[in-house]
Amino acid sequence: MSSEQIPIGRFSQITRLTQKALRIYDDRRILIPAVKDPMTGYRYYSSSQIERALKIKYLIEMGFSLTEINKLLMAMETTNHELIKQMFSEKLSDVKQEISRLKKIEEILLENTSIEVLFLSTSEPVIKKVSKMRVISKREKGPYGKTINRLIGEIMGQIFKPDNQRERVTIVGPPMYICHDKGYNDVDADIEIAVPITGRINVEKDFEVKYLPSGKVVSTIHTGSYSNLGEAYTRLFEYARKNGLKIGGLTREIYLTNPKEKPENELLTEIQLPID
Repeated sequence: MSSEQIPIGRFSQITRLTQKALRIYDDRRILIPAVKDPMTGYRYYSSSQIERALKIKYLIEMGFSLTEINKLLMAMETTNHELIKQMFSEKLSDVKQEISRLKKIEEILLENTSIEVLFLSTSEPVIKKVSKMRVISKREKGPYGKTINRLIGEIMGQIFKPDNQRERVTIVGPPMYICHDKGYNDVDADIEIAVPITGRINVEKDFEVKYLPSGKVVSTIHTGSYSNLGEAYTRLFEYARKNGLKIGGLTREIYLTNPKEKPENELLTEIQLPID
């Protein structure tokens, strides 16, 4: 080992990054050791890598994922200031949402109220039949909030194209999110947004015009932040369990109010769980 080579243990002490984290960064090719012993696999770093390691540490503390950090480091190396500005702006938006969520938690804790009051923002579940409806939809993978907002905007762009307006294409219901995932995925969720319409419509590639099937659902309406929709799902699944209902099919979240026009505490979201 030369004097320039820093063993992983010492490098860990210098950078305040755990050895486990350094091994992960090596596997993800974010911070590759200067030398790796071919016999033992032991990692050695150079002093010139300390700055990169500290940048990674600070970016992690700011809440960036490893994938995002890799993009940012590449942008720094290529002086792609536009990408850096864009990614920092998106992170700022995420941070503001998290601050808002934490402030709500603080308010609840300061009130010293019981946990039952949290569920008062969700209406009593009901069973109803939904009719077959014609929609324009688009399906993509990505983080929930950003992807849903963008897809709604893109669908509205299709509806209000001049040629479609000449054909009197009309929105006849609120936008909805159709969940295709079997579990929660905050980074790469399988998201479909659909908007009910009438009229003869021409759409670009990646958009689809189709009919959503009719059927029975158990439904509730939630008042408040989208981040608290878990309360509504809890009530729906508990209602289904108590009443022996079998849930099957794709869940729908229907956005009854526009977040650009209503404060967060007045947002209305209907959740529909299909039942057999």
